[in-house]
Amino acid sequence: MKSEVTERHKQIARAIVQEGKPISRALIEGGISPTQARKGMKRITHTRALRQSVEDELKKWAKETGKILRVAAPEKRAEMVRARLALNVATGEDRAVHSCKLMGQDKEVRMWEPEVRAISANWIINNMPPEIRARYFGDEEQDQEGGREGKFFRATELPPTSTEPEKESKKSS
Repeated sequence: MKSEVTERHKQIARAIVQEGKPISRALIEGGISPTQARKGMKRITHTRALRQSVEDELKKWAKETGKILRVAAPEKRAEMVRARLALNVATGEDRAVHSCKLMGQDKEVRMWEPEVRAISANWIINNMPPEIRARYFGDEEQDQEGGREGKFFRATELPPTSTEPEKESKKSS
């Protein structure tokens, strides 16, 4: 029995791949019975049309994502990671954090090196909505008195990370 990909199959695949919905919820919203939807990934792999539509959607997503990453400069990719993390913190969601972490580890982006990590944390905190920042980091009035940076350091005030003075002191002894 050969089944063809229908609009319903494409809708389920989009919900899973593009929107990040749990498989069972996407299946139910796509018209699959709750009993069948509980089978989750097994339901997708054993239904040729569903499997094909998910594969097609994944290929399309990978192609679009690849274009973005090839075009985006390391600074732009770093900004994308920071923006997603700030959004996750502001909304209380934890979606795509692992992907952001991996993207931040890119040798061109180097977000997790000590001096860059401090700047990133400061950027995330300073770009949070005021009510979120006040909830987690103190009251908003104190933050307003200190200006945009508030009680957080400025990126230009970071101590130098060079270890050259230590090398010179070893040579002279």
